[in-house]
Amino acid sequence: MSAVIRRANINDAEVLAELGASTFVETFGHLYKPGDLRHFLEESHAAAAYARTLANPGYALWIAERDGHAIGYAQAGPCGLPHEEVRPGDGELKRLYLRQSEQNGGVGRALMDAAMAWLERDGP
Repeated sequence: MSAVIRRANINDAEVLAELGASTFVETFGHLYKPGDLRHFLEESHAAAAYARTLANPGYALWIAERDGHAIGYAQAGPCGLPHEEVRPGDGELKRLYLRQSEQNGGVGRALMDAAMAWLERDGP
């Protein structure tokens, strides 16, 4: 079955927290000391953090699902890059996370396309 991409909502906060934490550990966990990783996950990949982002109209998230299971997500919002060309109102892709088992199948591209379309049309 092909993946379904949809805009995430506040009811997805718990699912996004699990997906964000597990894909982050899967990809980057080996680069962190255990205590540092735990602290980062508790801060950045907690359900409350996702709920705050989902409630903020300046941000948008899309979730990819296959057979009813979350397999990836994209997050876009205001640009926070420390670069001299960044202007108020600029946006950026903040995160694009995809389970390793789902990579190279076009889902990441579909998530990127959804985020970029929003940034160009409705984004900050």
